[in-house]
Amino acid sequence: MPNEEICSEPALRTVITPGMLTDRLQELGWIDFDSTDSRAAGGLDLFRAVSRYQQHHGLQSDGIAGPVTARHLAAPRFCKHPDVMQLRGRQPKWPHRNVSVCWDGQLLSVSREEVLGCLERALRSWALVSALRPVVATNPKTANMLLVTGVIDGSGKVLAYQELPYDVDERSQRNGVYDRQEPWWGKLAPPPTLAYVDLESVFFHECGHGWGLDHAPGDGAAMSALYAALRSPQEWDRRAIGALYPGPVLEVPSTPTPPPGTPATPPPASSQRVLIAGNFTITHVT
Repeated sequence: MPNEEICSEPALRTVITPGMLTDRLQELGWIDFDSTDSRAAGGLDLFRAVSRYQQHHGLQSDGIAGPVTARHLAAPRFCKHPDVMQLRGRQPKWPHRNVSVCWDGQLLSVSREEVLGCLERALRSWALVSALRPVVATNPKTANMLLVTGVIDGSGKVLAYQELPYDVDERSQRNGVYDRQEPWWGKLAPPPTLAYVDLESVFFHECGHGWGLDHAPGDGAAMSALYAALRSPQEWDRRAIGALYPGPVLEVPSTPTPPPGTPATPPPASSQRVLIAGNFTITHVT
């Protein structure tokens, strides 16, 4: 575990002020002060909240918000959902497997073709580990998940937000917002530096919420709260989505190598973009 610089008073004398610490922990769902009086008298609760936060994220759990914990608290988050989401005692979930997803936003640093490529790959990655068979829709009025761009809180903070599928049927729509002020990266190759935000990784994470997944505990999963450029499901992600949408996963058939000199097969003359031969097609539907 990372070591903290020990402060003389747990959670009170820190590299950030107690007020800033309280605000951040409250924002992330670790402390609930509903009045100024409780905030003023909440030193012990603040100490416990820091300890729980550290334990959840695999840090040294001593209740001291030293430099390591402070940097962790300030790190970019995938979305506005708290670290531990309150699912209100019932599991959000779509009743059908071919959930339609429509991109209706604009990012200055990423072309529409690149955005759709990122989205398609993210959806395919979820289909590889679950019974979901999502489709990319072109009609924003009828899509189950409508993804748009807007301003959330500026660069380097919250990257996006996706509504959960509570009380939905096959015609319902839930919205997602992506902060246009982030330095997005939309290439197939991974981002060259940490200065960029990988759009495919954020699509993968937010679509996980769109299916109904909570945040993963700790920092090692694609569904963890802290941003990381992870484009494929980790162990926690595979188990969670498989339990939520059980059934046959997408099988990727092997493609035989053609003999030398065989002419290339032209793409099918249709509106479909077949990403993987076999039983899974990302279809642009209207």
